[in-house]
Amino acid sequence: MKRMRALSIASMMMVAVGFLVFTIGSPALLAHDDHGQPRYDAYQQGEQVGHEYGYNHGLEDRRAGEGFDFQSREYRRAIAGYDLRFGSLLQYRRGFQSGYEAGYNEGYYSRRGGRRQGWRRWRRMEE
Repeated sequence: MKRMRALSIASMMMVAVGFLVFTIGSPALLAHDDHGQPRYDAYQQGEQVGHEYGYNHGLEDRRAGEGFDFQSREYRRAIAGYDLRFGSLLQYRRGFQSGYEAGYNEGYYSRRGGRRQGWRRWRRMEE
């Protein structure tokens, strides 16, 4: 009787471990879209879009002789480029503002120069 009970408990534990492995591994299976391109979460999408907007704004401000001020209307709203498929709007906005501030800083002080694609390549390699 004790042996049967021990086997039963062991079987249930194996099923539970299998379920955990499957559920933890599932996000990795969803990491690419139908065309094999990597999917990005809402924060990453927002960060990427915000960085581009911020970079352009910083570049424009520097060229116009404006003072350093990244907190534009777009920065405060932080919804430019959002799509429901990205997921959480809150996460998108956080990423957008983070990327916008970094991009503005780079644009204003021209830190990217002729390497405009370098930031994107670095971000993709990091993931």
